[in-house]
Amino acid sequence: MSHIYTSLVTIGNVDIYNVTANPNGVLPASLGSLALRSDTAEVWQNTDGLTSWTPMLSASAPIQGMVFVDGNYTGVTENGSIACPFKTIVAALASAPMAGSILKISPKLTPYIEDVTLPDGISCEGYAGNGGYTQIQGFFVAVGPSSMSLRYLHFGRSGLGGSVTINSGCDIRDCYSSVPVISLATNPILAFHLVVNTLPGEIPLSILGNGMWEDIFSRYTSQGDVPAVAHMAGGASFSDCQMYGSRLAPGYIFDSTIGYASLFNTQVVNAGGGPAINLQNGAFANPNVVADVIAIGNIDCGVSKTIVGGLTMGGGGGLTGNPAALLFNASYAPINPLNWAGNPTDVQNAIERIATAVVALQLGAPIA
Repeated sequence: MSHIYTSLVTIGNVDIYNVTANPNGVLPASLGSLALRSDTAEVWQNTDGLTSWTPMLSASAPIQGMVFVDGNYTGVTENGSIACPFKTIVAALASAPMAGSILKISPKLTPYIEDVTLPDGISCEGYAGNGGYTQIQGFFVAVGPSSMSLRYLHFGRSGLGGSVTINSGCDIRDCYSSVPVISLATNPILAFHLVVNTLPGEIPLSILGNGMWEDIFSRYTSQGDVPAVAHMAGGASFSDCQMYGSRLAPGYIFDSTIGYASLFNTQVVNAGGGPAINLQNGAFANPNVVADVIAIGNIDCGVSKTIVGGLTMGGGGGLTGNPAALLFNASYAPINPLNWAGNPTDVQNAIERIATAVVALQLGAPIA
């Protein structure tokens, strides 16, 4: 019996050897046994019940559905495998990966300075580590219509500028951008922990497509006389998000002009003295929602149908809108000034109920 293996485990009827070298012709084993070499990411399978082993996985062989990119790689052969990755994102995409594939892009000391057009159905993922996310500088376009994912990526600008344009349904998670993000998608987009800080005059997030934009734990910061988020089509929902900017009146930080929008447990701060939130977007059948929102600056609803609950206003801000279009949430407001819909469970809830009721009464709006 050979000693090229260091351990052996049996799962069901399959023996699995941890080997230190190629077992072919050396290691006798039962038919179907597996041999794993962890230092080279290689796997073999026994094919004759004796000493014949066939490679199943090799670090130098491409893996179906996974294409590796590493700008630190100095070898000659590039095939998208773990051991022989492509050196650039453009080269990886030129290899025409199959639909549904994931590009795994290793971080390097300098950014990938490339204009990237991500084909339909191809996802792009970096790595999160002590060195930060994988950095891509240039114009990045995600082509539709199939869904894809973007993760652990840091988008920046090259000498010619930069932006991130999403044309398809997309799952974008744990990403950072110092260039504008633009949605043209007609399919839903889910953003989770997306942080966008742009140069003066650039809008961090523009929603221009009719697809639903759903956002959780993200932060958008604008500089200059532009909104942090410009919502101009479709639906948009933000939960536990932050939006910051500094604009004089009449400039908004969250500016929703077409469609419908929902803000839950979100902070919108206008440090320049102007209004915070514009919901004059024509919403009716699908109403706007502002609930548990902290706003520094006005919230303007106009005639748009809007459900309101649990607002905290600062900076002299207030809530404006047509009383007939505002519906105050019963979980925060009393049914009438004397009889509560339910007993407040704590002081904070009581304060929120009273504050919301006062605003409703001042506006002459219904308290549902």
